[in-house]
Amino acid sequence: MNLPLAAHWRDVGLLLSVECFWGISLALISMVAILPVFLTHLGASNAALGVLPIIWILASSVPGIFASSYTSNLTHRKRAVIVLHVLAGIPWVFAAAWFGLAPRPAPAVDIAVFLATWGIAWVWMGFTIPVWINFVGKVTRPELRARSFATIFFFQTLMGAIGGWTASRVLGSGLPFPANYAVGFLIAGICMAAGAIFFLPVREEPSETSEPGQPWAAVVRNAKEIW
Repeated sequence: MNLPLAAHWRDVGLLLSVECFWGISLALISMVAILPVFLTHLGASNAALGVLPIIWILASSVPGIFASSYTSNLTHRKRAVIVLHVLAGIPWVFAAAWFGLAPRPAPAVDIAVFLATWGIAWVWMGFTIPVWINFVGKVTRPELRARSFATIFFFQTLMGAIGGWTASRVLGSGLPFPANYAVGFLIAGICMAAGAIFFLPVREEPSETSEPGQPWAAVVRNAKEIW
């Protein structure tokens, strides 16, 4: 693909606009700053807090193995990327409804529901991230790819500061617990879905397809090549 330089940076601008929304979202569901405090208020033990990163590592790592098998036969991946990004907000909208609208059950139930939601959210993201990376690589110039990713993640990180400020305003708004956190979860879910609109103008040329393979066999084969 001989992508003109102007078209390349136009696409990068659109892609980083998506990540600006995600920067806000990720700050509102921060595993470091927000969620441990939230779970502590729910009465979670230190062991439950320690489960958060374990779920994150497992849930975000394993699903990516299967992503190529479901997208390798697609000549265009933009629609898949949009759908995956929009649906990524659903677990957080559910969390907002559960903690903002539902009658409060026993604390153990709340904790279990949240950890399950956290796991589902990252299983979905674990599948989404490889598809997204492949799409970004496809619509940008190869010699500028590293700079493009750096630019995209710079703006995501920058918008994380806005997300942190939003979290401080929402959590300190005077709303009772856990409704204040529910508002933060709702904003995070909406931003995840809303950011996907910036994928629409991105220009994507058709690409070659390949027959879906066996995910685990492909991982083992590629691992042997690396080793």
